[in-house]
Amino acid sequence: MIQSLHVPSTQFTIALHISDIKLDNVLKQLTTGFPILTVKVYDYFYNM
Repeated sequence: MIQSLHVPSTQFTIALHISDIKLDNVLKQLTTGFPILTVKVYDYFYNM
């Protein structure tokens, strides 16, 4: 299924980096106000 998309890997990688940056910003905002919640969010993503 992935092979049939024919998407340039560079564009796909850039999209992943953008989503990583957005996710990182959200996690940083959570860290400032809700450290315990942030730990739970990290645990959730790493256990997926």
